[in-house]
Amino acid sequence: MPRVYELLSQEKLEVLDKIVLLLSETLRNKKNIWIAGNGGSAATSDHFETDLLRFREDLPFNLKVKAFSLCANSSNNTAIANDIGFEELFAIQLKRKGELGDVCILISASGSSNNIVKAAIECRASGIKTIGLFGFKGAGGSESLIDILLCLDLPIDSYAEAENMHLSICHEIASRLRHLLN
Repeated sequence: MPRVYELLSQEKLEVLDKIVLLLSETLRNKKNIWIAGNGGSAATSDHFETDLLRFREDLPFNLKVKAFSLCANSSNNTAIANDIGFEELFAIQLKRKGELGDVCILISASGSSNNIVKAAIECRASGIKTIGLFGFKGAGGSESLIDILLCLDLPIDSYAEAENMHLSICHEIASRLRHLLN
């Protein structure tokens, strides 16, 4: 399997560097990293949280890693979906838990799901910076709301390829963060 840096253009690798620097600043400032996605991207969100927490012992003693997948709590998520609406799933959590200076990583093949768009809107309103890992050209309805966008520009409906690449990109980000923070 090729490494991420072999699959991304130089321009996209520069965006990847910006993402790593922003996440490094966020952790050094003791702020939160929120991660959200739907379907396969929800699984990537949970996996990415694990990757970010897993290298905790490698980091300086006083550096805490506060990374949280907004997809992980099924009781909370089904209550929000049922009582408020699925389109508010991430926005309501960010409104209740997010803080100025936090970062939210939105992972989506299309970038156009209502809950992704509303999360980006809430982040903008709350002073939470956004990173978008999107798959398809045009990045759907939330592209203009994202602070740092890494869009793979794949053909529409290339879900499997987008999800595989997003997971590889998350692994690469975690690896680069580990090296940068040590």
